[in-house]
Amino acid sequence: MRVPPGQGIQNLLMIMTQAGPSGRDWVRLRLSGPLQPKERPRQGMGRSYTSAKYRAWLASSKEALATQWEGRPPLERALIGIEFHGHGRSDVDNLSGAVLDAAVKAGVLVDDRCTRLPGAMTWWQPAPTGKQRTYLYLLPWWPPQKR
Repeated sequence: MRVPPGQGIQNLLMIMTQAGPSGRDWVRLRLSGPLQPKERPRQGMGRSYTSAKYRAWLASSKEALATQWEGRPPLERALIGIEFHGHGRSDVDNLSGAVLDAAVKAGVLVDDRCTRLPGAMTWWQPAPTGKQRTYLYLLPWWPPQKR
């Protein structure tokens, strides 16, 4: 059975919300365009680097997330959900890593370590070229981590 876009993750978000603090709402941020897996830095000429394609994707995603997040402080702790619409050729951990890197660089999240993100889930739906997109769902999680 095929789940309508957004319905599967909405059900999972509802379950996570019931387990979390009451009175909080999920925030949904959108990234348009092709899915981009996180790249491992490559070594060359005595330094590490990532491809120009990945750097360009990271810069545009950072700007898109920062624009949608404008005026809010970065979240110290959050539950997250990531909904991917696109091809199914990438590993979910690499897709998620790229989105989380963009969210940290955009000032949406303080960090993407496990201690900062106590709950996470992903959902994937096929989408044709030209209709690919990613949604990042965030639920502030309290109390903040004790240091």
